Amino acid sequence: MTDSFLKLHTRLLLLLGSFITAAICLVSLFGSAKPASEIDWIDCFGEGGIAVMTLIWLLATLLTRPKGKVTNLLFLGLSALHISLLLDFLDEFYRFDLEYDWLTSLEALPATLGMGLMSLAMYFWYHEQQVLNHLLQKKERFYREHGLTDFITGLYRADYMKKQVARELYTYRESDTGFCMALLDIKGFSEFNRKYGGVRSIVCSQILVRSSRLTCESPIWPVAMPLIGLLCCYLILI
Repeated sequence: MTDSFLKLHTRLLLLLGSFITAAICLVSLFGSAKPASEIDWIDCFGEGGIAVMTLIWLLATLLTRPKGKVTNLLFLGLSALHISLLLDFLDEFYRFDLEYDWLTSLEALPATLGMGLMSLAMYFWYHEQQVLNHLLQKKERFYREHGLTDFITGLYRADYMKKQVARELYTYRESDTGFCMALLDIKGFSEFNRKYGGVRSIVCSQILVRSSRLTCESPIWPVAMPLIGLLCCYLILI
C-alpha cells in the first residue's frame, strides 16, 4: 500500500524536490555565508528540527492518502509551511545585503499561504470524513481502533467486541435502549481449511464476511451488525 501511494504521488514528490531546491539556490545565490563564530547553533537546531518535522508530516500525508483535492491542498499547505521554515533555518547560515534584504521579509509569506491552504483542506477533509464515518457507522458505532483489526477479514477482533458490548450495556442501563447479538457458527470450516488450504480458506472467510455485512445492513439489524461481524471473524479464525 505504501509503495502504491508513493507511485501515485510521484509528481508531487518531484514538485516538493523542486520547491526545496529552488529555496536553497535562492538563498545561496543572493546571500553570503556567515562565519561559524556568528552562527547560533542552538537556534539552528530548533529551527532545523521544526523544518524536518513538517517535512515528515508532509511525507506521511502522501504515504497515507490517495490522490484527490484534500491530498493536494494538504500537500501544498505543508509544502509552503516547510519552505518558510526552511528559509528561516537557512537564514541562520547566510546574511543578505541591503538590496536583497527583502528575502528575509519573504520568510513568513509562504507559511501564511500554507496555513490558509491547510485550513481549506481541513474544511474539505471534514466533509470527506463525514462520508467515511457514515460508511463505517454500522461497523464501528462508538469506537475506532485500527490496531484491533483482523487483516484477513477486515473486521475487528474479539478485544474490540468487548469494548462495544461494554458500551452497549452502559447505554442500555442509562437509557433503557436494548440491543441484540447474533452468533454465526461456520460448520465444517476447519475441514474446508485442511482440504483446500489456507489461501482458499482466507478467500472463503472474506466472502462469508461480506455476505454477513450485506445481510445485517437491513433496518431490522440496527445494532447487531458490528457485533455479528466481530463474532464471525473470531469464530472463523479459531
